Amino acid sequence: MKSGKIYIIPTGFGLIFLSSVVIILFAGAIYTNNLVNLLAFFLLAVALVAMVQTHNNLKNIALKLVETEPGFADDAVQMTAALENFSQAPRFMLEVRLQKSFPFLGETGNIAAPLRPRALLKQKTAYAVRKRGRHELKRVCISTIYPVGLFHAWMWLPTDAHFLVYPARKGNATLPQTTMLGEEGSSYIASRGGEDFRGHRSFVPGDSSNRIDWKAFARGRSLLIKEFDQGNPEALLFDWDRTPGADHEAKLSQLTLWVERAFLQKRRYALQLPTQLISPNEGLQHYERCLEALALYPGEQNATAAG
Repeated sequence: MKSGKIYIIPTGFGLIFLSSVVIILFAGAIYTNNLVNLLAFFLLAVALVAMVQTHNNLKNIALKLVETEPGFADDAVQMTAALENFSQAPRFMLEVRLQKSFPFLGETGNIAAPLRPRALLKQKTAYAVRKRGRHELKRVCISTIYPVGLFHAWMWLPTDAHFLVYPARKGNATLPQTTMLGEEGSSYIASRGGEDFRGHRSFVPGDSSNRIDWKAFARGRSLLIKEFDQGNPEALLFDWDRTPGADHEAKLSQLTLWVERAFLQKRRYALQLPTQLISPNEGLQHYERCLEALALYPGEQNATAAG
């Protein structure tokens, strides 16, 4: 990719610095003091050199790659940008950011290590996205205030990256006790679990206290959940019509929370939406499939474009 058009303006500190230079120039002219004039012209030369250096610090830089990872609304979404330096000089104090609609989460987005000549450097940053759905990134901003912070230079580089944002995880963490019989969900029963003890697993917040092995806890062990083998192919059913919520976004948030809890507890579950039924299963692939269906559920917040 080619390097973009570079824009440059004084920073707040730069405006104060330039204003001080103008005041010193007036003072030297009023008092006809050559030393004061010399100081003013020296500081002005420093500002001009800093402006050129700040501008040149972004020259011959291209955005080679943008990788994104799915995330949850109102939470961090990870983005990795790979910058390539085509020049023979290193680049310093570079910052990768998106537009204001994707506010940065974290202390700094600066690339700490210098971008060496003819080298490639990856930088991972985190952004908070409030709306669920599939988001497209049309461009990424690369900026710098190197070397002394008097000027801020930036350029926009195009990209075709996109990422999914799942609904926010909100609602009641306790899993519903409605189960599904068969793969098509033709009948429902109240889940009671099997009778054959299978083993233990670690406690996950939201687990029922009735399934905790209190005897093991009394012996000094950590909280453990008793698991039983079920005698029929039952699975938890997360049904849209049985999900509490004031609107469809609240329902999606509740279903997202249940899907995550069931995944952490290694439970089999099915997801019933008005537009589709995801059959009972477990594991990471099933978890991601359910989250994608919730993220892309038709509604006002199902897709946006950035840039």
